[in-house]
Amino acid sequence: MEAALALMGRGRWDSTAYTECCLHLLTDGVLRLGRLGHSWEQLILAGGLQPLWPTAMTVLGKASVLERKPAGLAELYGVLRRYVSAVPDPQIPESVLELAGSKGSSKARVGAAAFVAAAAQEEGRA
Repeated sequence: MEAALALMGRGRWDSTAYTECCLHLLTDGVLRLGRLGHSWEQLILAGGLQPLWPTAMTVLGKASVLERKPAGLAELYGVLRRYVSAVPDPQIPESVLELAGSKGSSKARVGAAAFVAAAAQEEGRA
């Protein structure tokens, strides 16, 4: 985390490379979304929300279309829901909106719906 913050602070954070790495790990089934959410929350609390947000939306978008939703997806939605109000234009991926609007009661669907509702609530205040 400290290395990520240092790179962000120096303007050397490579969002594209980090996003590609996360997507590769997600595709391989080895990205632990619960741990990722904890790490991301620490980065966000330390001031890394803006550079991290595009990666977060890309990962959520990809995870939301997987036939078998990865463990920890609902928790990741919960972490990001707490901070969506601080993002001026959160750019929610279509797959997240679709998961949120789908039928069912899976944790991932409920988490997506709460995340989308929080984003919409903030959009309504703007």
